[in-house]
Amino acid sequence: MIPIGVGLVFVPQLLPLLQSGSEAVSVLEVEPQTLWLLSRSCRRDSYRPNQERFAELAMLPQQKILHSVGLPVGSSQPLESNQIDLLKLMAESFESPWVSDHLSFNAFYDGHAWTKAGFFLPPLQCSETVACAATKLRALAQTLDRPVAFETGVNYLRPQGDELKDGEFFRSVAETADCGILLDLHNLWVNECNGRQRVGEALAQLPLERVWEVHLAGGMQLDGYSLDAHSGAIPEEVLDLAAVWIPEMPNLGALIFEILDDHVASLGLDGVARQLERMHSLWALRSSKREIAVRIGSRSDAASGPVSTDLVQAWEATLGALVIGRECSGELASRLQDDSGLQILRSLVTDSRSGSITQGLQHTMSLLLGSLGATEVQKLLGEFMRMHPPELFVSAEADAFATFVAAVAPDVPYLGEVLSFEHALIRAVLYEEASTVVFDHDPATLLESLEHGRIPREPVRNKTSLVVRPERG
Repeated sequence: MIPIGVGLVFVPQLLPLLQSGSEAVSVLEVEPQTLWLLSRSCRRDSYRPNQERFAELAMLPQQKILHSVGLPVGSSQPLESNQIDLLKLMAESFESPWVSDHLSFNAFYDGHAWTKAGFFLPPLQCSETVACAATKLRALAQTLDRPVAFETGVNYLRPQGDELKDGEFFRSVAETADCGILLDLHNLWVNECNGRQRVGEALAQLPLERVWEVHLAGGMQLDGYSLDAHSGAIPEEVLDLAAVWIPEMPNLGALIFEILDDHVASLGLDGVARQLERMHSLWALRSSKREIAVRIGSRSDAASGPVSTDLVQAWEATLGALVIGRECSGELASRLQDDSGLQILRSLVTDSRSGSITQGLQHTMSLLLGSLGATEVQKLLGEFMRMHPPELFVSAEADAFATFVAAVAPDVPYLGEVLSFEHALIRAVLYEEASTVVFDHDPATLLESLEHGRIPREPVRNKTSLVVRPERG
Protein backbone atom coordinates (compact mmCIF):
# COMPACT_ATOMS: atom_id res chain seq x y z
CA MET A 1 0.00 0.00 0.00
CA ILE A 2 1.39 3.39 -1.01
CA PRO A 3 1.35 6.27 1.53
CA ILE A 4 -1.41 8.68 0.50
CA GLY A 5 -0.28 11.91 2.12
CA VAL A 6 -1.66 15.00 3.85
CA GLY A 7 -5.33 15.83 4.05
CA LEU A 8 -8.45 16.88 5.91
CA VAL A 9 -11.53 15.46 7.56
CA PHE A 10 -14.45 16.42 5.33
CA VAL A 11 -16.84 19.14 6.45
CA PRO A 12 -18.99 21.14 4.00
CA GLN A 13 -17.31 24.48 4.74
CA LEU A 14 -14.08 23.07 3.27
CA LEU A 15 -15.63 22.32 -0.14
CA PRO A 16 -14.13 25.38 -1.92
CA LEU A 17 -10.64 24.28 -0.89
CA LEU A 18 -11.29 20.65 -1.83
CA GLN A 19 -12.83 21.53 -5.19
CA SER A 20 -9.94 23.82 -6.11
CA GLY A 21 -7.74 20.84 -6.88
CA SER A 22 -5.05 22.16 -4.53
CA GLU A 23 -2.06 19.83 -4.31
CA ALA A 24 -1.95 20.62 -0.59
CA VAL A 25 -4.83 18.16 -0.03
CA SER A 26 -4.17 14.67 -1.33
CA VAL A 27 -6.45 12.71 1.02
CA LEU A 28 -9.94 13.32 2.34
CA GLU A 29 -11.12 11.51 5.45
CA VAL A 30 -14.87 10.88 5.36
CA GLU A 31 -17.04 10.16 8.40
CA PRO A 32 -19.57 7.88 6.69
CA GLN A 33 -22.44 8.18 9.18
CA THR A 34 -22.57 11.94 8.51
CA LEU A 35 -23.61 11.03 4.95
CA TRP A 36 -26.44 8.76 6.09
CA LEU A 37 -30.11 9.41 6.67
CA LEU A 38 -31.71 7.58 9.58
CA SER A 39 -35.04 5.85 8.87
CA ARG A 40 -37.50 4.50 11.42
CA SER A 41 -40.29 3.75 8.98
CA CYS A 42 -40.03 -0.03 9.62
CA ARG A 43 -40.01 0.19 13.45
CA ARG A 44 -36.26 -0.30 13.60
CA ASP A 45 -33.33 1.91 12.77
CA SER A 46 -32.05 1.60 9.23
CA TYR A 47 -29.85 3.83 7.13
CA ARG A 48 -29.58 5.04 3.59
CA PRO A 49 -26.95 7.29 2.02
CA ASN A 50 -27.55 10.95 1.31
CA GLN A 51 -27.12 10.46 -2.43
CA GLU A 52 -26.55 14.13 -3.21
CA ARG A 53 -23.69 14.52 -0.72
CA PHE A 54 -22.31 11.08 -1.62
CA ALA A 55 -22.13 12.04 -5.31
CA GLU A 56 -20.54 15.38 -4.41
CA LEU A 57 -17.76 13.65 -2.49
CA ALA A 58 -17.25 11.02 -5.18
CA MET A 59 -16.43 13.82 -7.65
CA LEU A 60 -13.67 15.28 -5.49
CA PRO A 61 -10.15 14.38 -6.68
CA GLN A 62 -8.69 13.36 -3.32
CA GLN A 63 -8.14 9.76 -2.18
CA LYS A 64 -10.82 8.92 0.41
CA ILE A 65 -10.42 7.01 3.65
CA LEU A 66 -13.34 6.18 5.97
CA HIS A 67 -13.33 7.12 9.64
CA SER A 68 -16.48 5.66 11.17
CA VAL A 69 -18.24 7.53 13.98
CA GLY A 70 -20.97 4.99 14.71
CA LEU A 71 -19.33 1.68 15.63
CA PRO A 72 -16.91 2.49 18.48
CA VAL A 73 -14.76 -0.55 19.12
CA GLY A 74 -14.17 0.19 22.81
CA SER A 75 -17.82 -0.68 23.46
CA SER A 76 -19.33 -3.97 24.60
CA GLN A 77 -22.36 -3.30 22.36
CA PRO A 78 -22.51 -5.80 19.47
CA LEU A 79 -21.68 -4.46 16.02
CA GLU A 80 -24.81 -3.15 14.31
CA SER A 81 -25.24 -5.20 11.14
CA ASN A 82 -27.20 -2.61 9.16
CA GLN A 83 -24.47 -0.06 9.81
CA ILE A 84 -21.77 -2.49 8.73
CA ASP A 85 -23.52 -3.35 5.46
CA LEU A 86 -23.64 0.29 4.40
CA LEU A 87 -20.14 0.97 5.72
CA LYS A 88 -18.80 -1.87 3.59
CA LEU A 89 -20.53 -0.51 0.47
CA MET A 90 -19.04 2.93 1.08
CA ALA A 91 -15.57 1.53 1.75
CA GLU A 92 -15.72 -0.36 -1.54
CA SER A 93 -17.11 2.61 -3.45
CA PHE A 94 -14.46 5.02 -2.15
CA GLU A 95 -11.72 2.35 -2.32
CA SER A 96 -10.75 3.19 1.23
CA PRO A 97 -7.39 1.51 1.97
CA TRP A 98 -8.41 1.04 5.62
CA VAL A 99 -11.33 1.92 7.88
CA SER A 100 -11.05 3.29 11.41
CA ASP A 101 -13.30 3.88 14.41
CA HIS A 102 -12.93 5.07 17.99
CA LEU A 103 -11.63 3.11 20.98
CA SER A 104 -14.57 4.45 22.98
CA PHE A 105 -18.21 3.65 23.78
CA ASN A 106 -21.35 5.69 23.10
CA ALA A 107 -24.10 3.44 24.49
CA PHE A 108 -24.65 1.37 27.62
CA TYR A 109 -26.87 -1.54 28.62
CA ASP A 110 -29.22 -0.46 31.43
CA GLY A 111 -30.50 -3.96 32.20
CA HIS A 112 -33.32 -3.79 29.67
CA ALA A 113 -32.04 -2.15 26.51
CA TRP A 114 -29.09 -0.28 25.00
CA THR A 115 -29.28 3.41 25.88
CA LYS A 116 -27.33 6.02 23.93
CA ALA A 117 -24.90 8.18 25.87
CA GLY A 118 -24.78 11.00 23.32
CA PHE A 119 -20.99 11.22 23.16
CA PHE A 120 -17.85 9.11 22.84
CA LEU A 121 -16.94 8.09 26.39
CA PRO A 122 -13.68 6.53 27.63
CA PRO A 123 -13.72 2.78 28.27
CA LEU A 124 -12.29 1.17 31.38
CA GLN A 125 -8.65 0.47 30.50
CA CYS A 126 -8.45 -3.16 31.66
CA SER A 127 -7.70 -6.57 30.18
CA GLU A 128 -11.41 -7.33 29.70
CA THR A 129 -11.82 -4.21 27.54
CA VAL A 130 -8.72 -5.17 25.56
CA ALA A 131 -10.23 -8.58 24.78
CA CYS A 132 -13.63 -7.09 23.94
CA ALA A 133 -12.17 -4.41 21.66
CA ALA A 134 -9.86 -6.87 19.92
CA THR A 135 -12.76 -9.21 19.17
CA LYS A 136 -14.75 -6.36 17.63
CA LEU A 137 -11.80 -5.11 15.59
CA ARG A 138 -11.11 -8.55 14.15
CA ALA A 139 -14.80 -9.04 13.32
CA LEU A 140 -14.98 -5.61 11.71
CA ALA A 141 -11.93 -6.28 9.53
CA GLN A 142 -13.29 -9.63 8.40
CA THR A 143 -16.75 -8.21 7.62
CA LEU A 144 -15.43 -5.18 5.76
CA ASP A 145 -12.76 -7.29 4.05
CA ARG A 146 -10.13 -4.62 4.61
CA PRO A 147 -7.71 -3.52 7.34
CA VAL A 148 -9.04 -1.60 10.33
CA ALA A 149 -7.51 0.77 12.85
CA PHE A 150 -8.71 2.33 16.10
CA GLU A 151 -8.32 5.95 17.15
CA THR A 152 -6.50 6.71 20.41
CA GLY A 153 -9.09 8.50 22.50
CA VAL A 154 -9.35 11.56 24.69
CA ASN A 155 -10.14 10.99 28.37
CA TYR A 156 -11.21 13.76 30.77
CA LEU A 157 -11.40 11.44 33.79
CA ARG A 158 -8.63 10.88 36.31
CA PRO A 159 -6.74 7.61 35.83
CA GLN A 160 -8.41 4.76 37.71
CA GLY A 161 -6.13 3.18 40.29
CA ASP A 162 -6.19 -0.30 38.77
CA GLU A 163 -6.36 0.50 35.07
CA LEU A 164 -3.71 0.13 32.36
CA LYS A 165 -1.81 3.29 31.48
CA ASP A 166 -2.92 4.95 28.24
CA GLY A 167 -0.01 3.80 26.09
CA GLU A 168 -0.09 0.27 27.52
CA PHE A 169 -3.82 0.04 26.85
CA PHE A 170 -3.48 1.19 23.22
CA ARG A 171 -0.58 -1.19 22.63
CA SER A 172 -2.45 -4.14 24.12
CA VAL A 173 -5.49 -3.57 21.93
CA ALA A 174 -3.43 -3.15 18.74
CA GLU A 175 -1.33 -6.25 19.34
CA THR A 176 -4.22 -8.44 20.50
CA ALA A 177 -6.37 -7.41 17.53
CA ASP A 178 -3.43 -7.37 15.09
CA CYS A 179 -4.73 -4.06 13.70
CA GLY A 180 -3.59 -0.53 12.96
CA ILE A 181 -3.55 2.62 15.09
CA LEU A 182 -4.97 6.00 14.19
CA LEU A 183 -2.80 8.12 16.47
CA ASP A 184 -4.56 11.33 17.50
CA LEU A 185 -1.67 13.39 18.84
CA HIS A 186 -3.93 16.19 20.01
CA ASN A 187 -5.95 13.69 22.07
CA LEU A 188 -2.79 12.43 23.79
CA TRP A 189 -1.57 15.99 24.42
CA VAL A 190 -4.96 16.94 25.91
CA ASN A 191 -4.81 13.86 28.12
CA GLU A 192 -1.41 14.96 29.43
CA CYS A 193 -2.62 18.53 29.99
CA ASN A 194 -5.52 17.17 32.06
CA GLY A 195 -3.30 15.04 34.29
CA ARG A 196 -3.09 11.71 32.51
CA GLN A 197 0.02 10.00 31.10
CA ARG A 198 2.68 12.18 29.46
CA VAL A 199 2.61 11.98 25.66
CA GLY A 200 6.22 10.85 25.34
CA GLU A 201 5.67 8.01 27.81
CA ALA A 202 2.50 6.88 26.02
CA LEU A 203 4.16 6.95 22.59
CA ALA A 204 7.19 5.04 23.89
CA GLN A 205 4.81 2.21 24.84
CA LEU A 206 3.15 2.02 21.42
CA PRO A 207 4.11 -0.33 18.58
CA LEU A 208 4.81 2.61 16.25
CA GLU A 209 5.02 0.35 13.21
CA ARG A 210 1.24 -0.05 13.59
CA VAL A 211 0.54 3.69 13.26
CA TRP A 212 -1.06 4.06 9.82
CA GLU A 213 -2.56 7.49 10.33
CA VAL A 214 -2.04 10.58 12.51
CA HIS A 215 -4.66 13.19 13.43
CA LEU A 216 -3.75 16.77 14.31
CA ALA A 217 -6.23 19.36 15.59
CA GLY A 218 -6.78 22.39 17.78
CA GLY A 219 -8.78 22.77 20.97
CA MET A 220 -10.02 25.11 23.68
CA GLN A 221 -10.33 25.47 27.44
CA LEU A 222 -13.39 24.76 29.61
CA ASP A 223 -13.42 25.05 33.41
CA GLY A 224 -9.69 24.43 33.64
CA TYR A 225 -9.69 21.48 31.23
CA SER A 226 -8.13 21.31 27.79
CA LEU A 227 -10.68 20.07 25.26
CA ASP A 228 -10.23 18.18 22.02
CA ALA A 229 -12.67 20.54 20.33
CA HIS A 230 -11.36 20.58 16.72
CA SER A 231 -11.81 24.32 16.98
CA GLY A 232 -8.81 25.96 15.34
CA ALA A 233 -5.09 25.89 14.64
CA ILE A 234 -2.84 23.07 15.82
CA PRO A 235 -0.97 24.06 19.02
CA GLU A 236 2.78 24.48 18.61
CA GLU A 237 3.34 21.85 21.30
CA VAL A 238 1.45 19.28 19.21
CA LEU A 239 3.38 20.22 16.07
CA ASP A 240 6.63 19.79 18.00
CA LEU A 241 5.54 16.34 19.16
CA ALA A 242 4.67 15.38 15.59
CA ALA A 243 8.12 16.50 14.37
CA VAL A 244 9.83 14.28 16.96
CA TRP A 245 7.70 11.16 16.56
CA ILE A 246 6.63 11.01 12.89
CA PRO A 247 10.13 9.84 11.80
CA GLU A 248 9.64 6.86 14.16
CA MET A 249 6.50 5.67 12.34
CA PRO A 250 7.69 3.51 9.40
CA ASN A 251 4.20 2.67 8.13
CA LEU A 252 2.57 6.11 8.32
CA GLY A 253 0.06 6.36 5.48
CA ALA A 254 -1.84 9.63 6.12
CA LEU A 255 -1.55 12.85 8.13
CA ILE A 256 -4.97 14.46 8.70
CA PHE A 257 -6.11 17.86 10.03
CA GLU A 258 -9.42 17.95 11.88
CA ILE A 259 -11.65 21.00 12.26
CA LEU A 260 -15.39 21.18 12.85
CA ASP A 261 -17.64 22.87 10.32
CA ASP A 262 -18.67 25.58 12.81
CA HIS A 263 -15.04 26.64 13.32
CA VAL A 264 -13.85 26.85 9.71
CA ALA A 265 -15.04 30.44 9.34
CA SER A 266 -13.04 31.67 12.34
CA LEU A 267 -9.82 30.04 11.08
CA GLY A 268 -10.62 30.80 7.44
CA LEU A 269 -9.72 28.75 4.38
CA ASP A 270 -6.40 30.59 4.23
CA GLY A 271 -5.78 29.55 7.83
CA VAL A 272 -6.60 25.94 6.96
CA ALA A 273 -4.16 26.16 4.05
CA ARG A 274 -1.44 27.37 6.44
CA GLN A 275 -2.07 24.36 8.68
CA LEU A 276 -1.63 22.11 5.64
CA GLU A 277 1.67 23.81 4.83
CA ARG A 278 2.96 23.02 8.33
CA MET A 279 1.75 19.44 7.95
CA HIS A 280 3.57 18.97 4.64
CA SER A 281 6.78 19.90 6.42
CA LEU A 282 6.01 17.19 8.98
CA TRP A 283 5.14 14.69 6.24
CA ALA A 284 8.59 15.21 4.75
CA LEU A 285 10.11 13.92 8.01
CA ARG A 286 8.56 10.46 7.79
CA SER A 287 10.54 7.29 7.33
CA SER A 288 12.11 6.69 3.91
CA LYS A 289 10.10 3.46 3.66
CA ARG A 290 7.55 3.91 0.88
CA GLU A 291 5.28 0.89 1.30
CA ILE A 292 3.09 0.63 4.38
CA ALA A 293 2.36 -2.83 5.68
CA VAL A 294 -1.23 -3.59 6.67
CA ARG A 295 -3.16 -6.80 6.79
CA ILE A 296 -6.53 -8.21 7.79
CA GLY A 297 -6.17 -10.34 10.90
CA SER A 298 -7.44 -13.88 10.55
CA ARG A 299 -10.27 -15.16 12.70
CA SER A 300 -7.91 -17.92 13.74
CA ASP A 301 -5.79 -15.27 15.46
CA ALA A 302 -8.52 -14.77 18.05
CA ALA A 303 -8.22 -16.33 21.45
CA SER A 304 -10.62 -19.23 21.89
CA GLY A 305 -13.65 -19.02 24.14
CA PRO A 306 -16.17 -16.27 24.94
CA VAL A 307 -15.05 -12.82 26.05
CA SER A 308 -16.29 -11.68 29.45
CA THR A 309 -17.96 -8.25 29.34
CA ASP A 310 -19.35 -8.00 32.89
CA LEU A 311 -16.70 -5.57 34.12
CA VAL A 312 -16.82 -3.60 30.88
CA GLN A 313 -20.60 -3.28 30.96
CA ALA A 314 -20.63 -2.28 34.63
CA TRP A 315 -18.26 0.61 33.82
CA GLU A 316 -20.30 1.61 30.76
CA ALA A 317 -23.61 1.48 32.63
CA THR A 318 -22.34 3.60 35.52
CA LEU A 319 -20.44 6.24 33.54
CA GLY A 320 -23.07 6.39 30.79
CA ALA A 321 -25.93 6.86 33.25
CA LEU A 322 -24.08 9.54 35.22
CA VAL A 323 -23.17 11.46 32.07
CA ILE A 324 -26.80 11.73 30.94
CA GLY A 325 -27.99 12.73 34.41
CA ARG A 326 -29.39 9.49 35.80
CA GLU A 327 -29.07 8.45 39.44
CA CYS A 328 -26.42 5.85 40.26
CA SER A 329 -25.17 4.32 43.48
CA GLY A 330 -22.24 2.17 44.51
CA GLU A 331 -18.51 2.59 44.97
CA LEU A 332 -17.77 3.21 41.28
CA ALA A 333 -20.53 5.81 40.99
CA SER A 334 -19.21 7.62 44.07
CA ARG A 335 -15.69 7.62 42.69
CA LEU A 336 -16.81 9.02 39.32
CA GLN A 337 -19.04 11.65 40.94
CA ASP A 338 -15.98 12.93 42.81
CA ASP A 339 -14.13 13.37 39.49
CA SER A 340 -14.48 16.90 38.06
CA GLY A 341 -13.98 15.39 34.60
CA LEU A 342 -17.51 13.96 34.87
CA GLN A 343 -18.97 17.47 34.74
CA ILE A 344 -16.93 18.18 31.62
CA LEU A 345 -18.45 15.11 29.95
CA ARG A 346 -21.94 16.18 31.05
CA SER A 347 -21.39 19.64 29.60
CA LEU A 348 -20.15 18.19 26.31
CA VAL A 349 -23.18 15.90 26.03
CA THR A 350 -25.54 18.80 26.77
CA ASP A 351 -23.83 21.04 24.22
CA SER A 352 -23.85 18.30 21.60
CA ARG A 353 -27.56 17.61 22.10
CA SER A 354 -28.44 21.31 22.03
CA GLY A 355 -26.46 21.67 18.80
CA SER A 356 -28.34 18.78 17.19
CA ILE A 357 -31.70 20.24 18.18
CA THR A 358 -30.76 23.67 16.86
CA GLN A 359 -29.53 22.14 13.61
CA GLY A 360 -32.74 20.16 13.13
CA LEU A 361 -35.19 22.85 14.33
CA GLN A 362 -33.45 26.08 13.36
CA HIS A 363 -36.53 28.29 13.01
CA THR A 364 -38.25 26.85 16.08
CA MET A 365 -35.19 27.49 18.24
CA SER A 366 -34.88 31.07 16.90
CA LEU A 367 -38.51 31.64 17.82
CA LEU A 368 -38.12 30.18 21.31
CA LEU A 369 -34.95 32.15 22.02
CA GLY A 370 -36.42 35.40 20.72
CA SER A 371 -39.63 34.97 22.72
CA LEU A 372 -38.52 33.28 25.96
CA GLY A 373 -34.85 34.24 26.22
CA ALA A 374 -31.80 32.03 26.64
CA THR A 375 -32.37 31.19 30.32
CA GLU A 376 -35.89 29.83 29.80
CA VAL A 377 -34.85 27.92 26.70
CA GLN A 378 -32.01 26.31 28.67
CA LYS A 379 -34.54 25.24 31.29
CA LEU A 380 -36.75 23.78 28.57
CA LEU A 381 -33.82 21.89 27.07
CA GLY A 382 -32.75 20.67 30.52
CA GLU A 383 -36.22 19.33 31.29
CA PHE A 384 -36.30 17.55 27.93
CA MET A 385 -32.85 16.00 28.40
CA ARG A 386 -33.75 14.70 31.86
CA MET A 387 -36.78 12.92 30.39
CA HIS A 388 -35.30 11.66 27.11
CA PRO A 389 -31.96 9.88 26.54
CA PRO A 390 -29.75 11.17 23.72
CA GLU A 391 -30.08 10.26 20.07
CA LEU A 392 -27.06 9.98 17.79
CA PHE A 393 -28.71 11.40 14.65
CA VAL A 394 -29.88 15.02 14.36
CA SER A 395 -33.24 13.98 12.92
CA ALA A 396 -34.04 11.67 15.85
CA GLU A 397 -32.97 14.19 18.52
CA ALA A 398 -34.96 16.97 16.85
CA ASP A 399 -38.01 14.70 16.44
CA ALA A 400 -38.02 13.90 20.17
CA PHE A 401 -37.63 17.56 21.16
CA ALA A 402 -40.36 18.69 18.77
CA THR A 403 -42.77 16.16 20.30
CA PHE A 404 -41.78 17.36 23.78
CA VAL A 405 -42.28 21.06 22.97
CA ALA A 406 -45.66 20.36 21.35
CA ALA A 407 -46.78 18.62 24.55
CA VAL A 408 -45.44 21.35 26.85
CA ALA A 409 -46.96 24.04 24.56
CA PRO A 410 -45.15 27.17 25.84
CA ASP A 411 -47.04 30.40 25.20
CA VAL A 412 -45.04 31.62 22.19
CA PRO A 413 -46.62 33.39 19.19
CA TYR A 414 -46.51 31.42 15.92
CA LEU A 415 -44.94 28.41 17.65
CA GLY A 416 -47.63 25.96 16.55
CA GLU A 417 -47.19 26.88 12.89
CA VAL A 418 -43.39 26.93 12.81
CA LEU A 419 -42.90 23.84 14.95
CA SER A 420 -45.46 21.83 12.99
CA PHE A 421 -43.75 22.70 9.73
CA GLU A 422 -40.22 21.82 10.84
CA HIS A 423 -41.43 18.68 12.57
CA ALA A 424 -43.19 17.62 9.37
CA LEU A 425 -39.95 18.03 7.42
CA ILE A 426 -38.11 15.84 9.93
CA ARG A 427 -40.80 13.15 9.99
CA ALA A 428 -40.84 13.02 6.20
CA VAL A 429 -37.21 11.87 6.34
CA LEU A 430 -37.28 9.87 9.57
CA TYR A 431 -40.59 8.02 9.17
CA GLU A 432 -41.27 8.65 5.46
CA GLU A 433 -44.58 10.26 6.45
CA ALA A 434 -46.56 12.77 4.43
CA SER A 435 -48.43 15.47 6.33
CA THR A 436 -50.31 18.72 5.82
CA VAL A 437 -49.24 21.80 7.77
CA VAL A 438 -51.62 24.74 8.18
CA PHE A 439 -50.20 28.24 8.60
CA ASP A 440 -52.43 31.03 9.90
CA HIS A 441 -49.86 33.59 8.79
CA ASP A 442 -47.85 34.02 5.61
CA PRO A 443 -45.23 31.25 5.88
CA ALA A 444 -42.67 33.07 3.74
CA THR A 445 -42.70 36.10 6.06
CA LEU A 446 -42.54 33.97 9.20
CA LEU A 447 -39.67 31.78 8.07
CA GLU A 448 -37.65 34.57 6.44
CA SER A 449 -37.73 36.62 9.65
CA LEU A 450 -36.67 33.66 11.77
CA GLU A 451 -33.94 32.82 9.27
CA HIS A 452 -32.36 36.14 10.26
CA GLY A 453 -32.98 35.61 13.99
CA ARG A 454 -35.88 38.06 14.19
CA ILE A 455 -39.35 37.59 15.64
CA PRO A 456 -41.81 38.58 12.87
CA ARG A 457 -43.85 41.71 13.60
CA GLU A 458 -47.50 41.30 12.76
CA PRO A 459 -47.12 39.10 9.68
CA VAL A 460 -50.01 39.08 7.26
CA ARG A 461 -52.75 36.65 8.23
CA ASN A 462 -52.94 34.31 5.30
CA LYS A 463 -54.24 30.80 5.91
CA THR A 464 -52.04 28.48 3.89
CA SER A 465 -51.85 24.69 3.70
CA LEU A 466 -48.55 23.07 2.81
CA VAL A 467 -48.21 19.37 2.04
CA VAL A 468 -44.89 17.84 3.11
CA ARG A 469 -44.05 14.56 1.41
CA PRO A 470 -41.03 12.27 1.72
CA GLU A 471 -38.67 12.08 -1.22
CA ARG A 472 -38.93 8.89 -3.21
CA GLY A 473 -36.25 7.00 -5.08
